[in-house]
Amino acid sequence: MAVLVFNVYIRRRSFPPSLLGKATTVVHIVTILWVIACNFRGTDHALTGYLLGAMVALVVASALHYLYTIHAILGEEDTAPEIDSASTRRWKHQLFALSLDLA
Repeated sequence: MAVLVFNVYIRRRSFPPSLLGKATTVVHIVTILWVIACNFRGTDHALTGYLLGAMVALVVASALHYLYTIHAILGEEDTAPEIDSASTRRWKHQLFALSLDLA
């Protein structure tokens, strides 16, 4: 929903996946499979703590990177000319009303 609102209000932008985002996904999958395997065997391993720590660190790093990317895009938008026609304002108002209904 946030991407939809961002695209309508700030103009369409793509957010290509970052290397940190891809690494976070890989570590999530590996950690989940590792925990399932440990639970299946009924054992615990020291690697579990390291995987969970890496997962948390990558989530935080990836989130900060995406915030930085969004900030950079918004900075570009501040210098871009504003296109604000009556139809654009109407669509923005309708989307905002829809987002309030969904919340």
